[in-house]
Amino acid sequence: MGDRLHRLAERAEISFCVDDLDAAKALFKRFEGIGPKLSVLIEVDSGLKRCELSSEAEVREIAAGIKGMKGLELEGILTHAGHVYSARSPDEVEAIGRAEGELMAAMADGLRSKGIGIKPVSVGSTPTVKHSARVKGVTEVRPGNYVFNNMTQVALDVVPLEFCSLTVLSTMISKPAGDRLIIDAGSKSLSSDRGAHGTQFLDGFRFVKDQGVWISHLSEEHGIIDGCCPGVRIGDRLRIVPNHACTALNLFDRAYLVKGEEVLREITIDARGHSV
Repeated sequence: MGDRLHRLAERAEISFCVDDLDAAKALFKRFEGIGPKLSVLIEVDSGLKRCELSSEAEVREIAAGIKGMKGLELEGILTHAGHVYSARSPDEVEAIGRAEGELMAAMADGLRSKGIGIKPVSVGSTPTVKHSARVKGVTEVRPGNYVFNNMTQVALDVVPLEFCSLTVLSTMISKPAGDRLIIDAGSKSLSSDRGAHGTQFLDGFRFVKDQGVWISHLSEEHGIIDGCCPGVRIGDRLRIVPNHACTALNLFDRAYLVKGEEVLREITIDARGHSV
């Protein structure tokens, strides 16, 4: 891992995130005297309560420690307002996004007033960026899910359904009752994740595109649709929009870029099965 990062740092700009001085010391020890300085950003808690630091005093302590490590250079601060995925309305999404941006801008100003140079002030999460990015002082956004979008973004009123580009192609394999269909995509294809960071407010596990119904529950190999899909017969293909695109995509070795019924390109998912 260290050797790969050394080689990559020679041809690309890499930034490391830390929320603990021991982590910064480990980076310093591993990269001391090798190549250019490594850029470090300190993680700030904006409400998710995951890794990240909660106070400016804690951030200053880490910053002071990094300043004494000649192989590292403190670049800025970043956060991820992932708690937005528990929001219940567009107004709540906006409030969380604005609070995220205001917190980071104020912390950057406070650090600069203490002589700590802060350049990137980075915010993240697809639902919040259109609000946090409008706050003066925020310099960088890191939305991730926007590449595909999913039913969580639709439920939060971030995008309309037609903006969801990732679907899982399944086959209807059984119709044991008039109001129940079975498809060949279960938790091994769609994951049992209800959404990022424990989202639980969606009406089902996945949405059946062009049919207007939800997959009500999953087993490992099967998805159960409790609802009427007129005209759907055994063998018909159904496109499923995941609740959480990230976890669904990670379950496959390949994805396909399609335009209508035409397959334009097969894409190998190189990080499949890798922890880093």
